[in-house]
Amino acid sequence: MKTIRKKNTYRATALIMSLFGFSFVGCSDSEKEPILGEPTFESYSPETGKGGTELMIKGANFGNSVADAKVWVNDIPAEVISVTPTRIYALVPNAAGSGAVKIAVRNKEFSSDSNFDYEYVRNVYTYSGSGAAVSVDGSLAQASFSRPYWLTYDKKDDALFVLEEGRRIRRIKDGMVETVAALSGSINNPRSITMSVTSDTLFIGNDNAGNPNNVSVAMLTRDTDFRVQQDYVRSAPSNHVNFAGVNPVDGTLIFYCWQRKLYKWNKTTKSATLLYDLATVPGIGGDFYANFGFSPDAKTMYVVAKYPFIGILSAQYNPSTNEISGGFQRFAGTGSWGQSDGHGVNASFDQPAQVTVDAQGRLYIAEKFNHWIRTVSPSGEVSRYAGDGGPGNQGFANGNGASAKFNEPEGIAIDKHGNIYIADLVNSRIRIIKDE
Repeated sequence: MKTIRKKNTYRATALIMSLFGFSFVGCSDSEKEPILGEPTFESYSPETGKGGTELMIKGANFGNSVADAKVWVNDIPAEVISVTPTRIYALVPNAAGSGAVKIAVRNKEFSSDSNFDYEYVRNVYTYSGSGAAVSVDGSLAQASFSRPYWLTYDKKDDALFVLEEGRRIRRIKDGMVETVAALSGSINNPRSITMSVTSDTLFIGNDNAGNPNNVSVAMLTRDTDFRVQQDYVRSAPSNHVNFAGVNPVDGTLIFYCWQRKLYKWNKTTKSATLLYDLATVPGIGGDFYANFGFSPDAKTMYVVAKYPFIGILSAQYNPSTNEISGGFQRFAGTGSWGQSDGHGVNASFDQPAQVTVDAQGRLYIAEKFNHWIRTVSPSGEVSRYAGDGGPGNQGFANGNGASAKFNEPEGIAIDKHGNIYIADLVNSRIRIIKDE
């Protein structure tokens, strides 16, 4: 009996060892990493879409690990959400823009032959302001503005300066709003603010109604943190300064006066000389309110006339001599109020206010009484950029650019990211327009 039991014990032990051995070998085989071939790229789809669009990238030997795959659209990283041996799925990043689709799988890189065509969605948001027409400093969400009407951008600090009724200049920087200057004394009717090319001086254009004791252009400077008001141009040849701006190449100060005259300032001699008398432009009678802008290379100057003549004039400008070449011509607008898009003088405006120009030379105009934002291409094509406006169709609404509402927008500025800011006068808010 003992012998039989002993034999049975040996048999049981052998059987158990055999089973364990089989099991061990089986586990080892199942945990081996699969051998992957060289990844290849075939195509991607769709070839057009908005931010958040799901891209499907076809190929072979991609594996199964999200960590092994990277995707870019127009050099902007996309979120990879899934990987199979023959497919990579990724989300198009917001504001990516149009460009090539690039893929990297286990350090093997590919680039598409055709560009992905990015479809922007234009949205309007409230950047700051409660809507109450009072001046309250604080965070973007807490602050209030009292009828803001002119803007300028500080590229050094990525900050926005706001001129509001009550002769206050506010600054929006690092998510906070503060009052930097309460203008007084010689600044009795500030019309505009403009940042110098170096972003070290803020020029203030003052329509002092012909009073020789008042200043025509004042300034705030960076060395005082833009808090100390200083006179700069006193008793200009014409004291009705509607707008003080600068040549974007060399920073020469130029100001437009109510009597249809442009003057340039010589900071060495501290004197103003006539740049151009717009009364000589054919087909235009009577004085008008206006401001101006330049193409990025300063070779074209645009004068945006608000009222009673309503339209845009343009002239060739020599940035090295600061002289007008060939005179001003009608560029866009019929000269009378209206709300028609179109080309050149076939289009119409209703009190176009501040103008700003982007890096591609496109004009953006806050159009006060049409309650929308217009653009004008360098060739003169006028189109609506944002706002469901038109005469009597003012209001307040954020959302899609085509359906958003403004109420007498006057000020406009562009930051280094391409965002457009609007001083929405009656809504007492600063709005922002983003292409996302």
